[in-house]
Amino acid sequence: MNLASSLTVFASVVLTLSCCAACTSNTDVVEEVESPDHNLVAILEESSGDATTSYLYRVLIKDRRNPDPKETLVASVYGATRSQSSYGLDLTWLSSKALLIQYWKAQRVQLFVKQTKIGGIDVEVSLKSGVLNTQAPSGSMEYARLHKQR
Repeated sequence: MNLASSLTVFASVVLTLSCCAACTSNTDVVEEVESPDHNLVAILEESSGDATTSYLYRVLIKDRRNPDPKETLVASVYGATRSQSSYGLDLTWLSSKALLIQYWKAQRVQLFVKQTKIGGIDVEVSLKSGVLNTQAPSGSMEYARLHKQR
């Protein structure tokens, strides 16, 4: 392999790695909410892309009684806001078997399951838009969580 070929291969590898790094996102668990009977937990993940994309929120539910619980993805919401200055979702257990996901506005909403069985418990999941949360801190949920600890 000559020098020109080596440099071409090297440049291709660097370009590929740079593109992969730019496309990756950070995903953080920003909230965990236990059901009233403490058997289940709703998990809210926040993923951030780059400066030109909004936040992606994923809601999962798992059985806390299982030592190696499998998480069930129940909803995904892109570009969700809780107020004019706050991104995110609000999770509320209406009962030990009913989870409500609330937000003010969103760009894309997917409810994957309305009803599912998790750890032998029949769970109902619902979404509600148009709920303005004036108490939500400004910024992303991860930003608010990190600054709350200080």
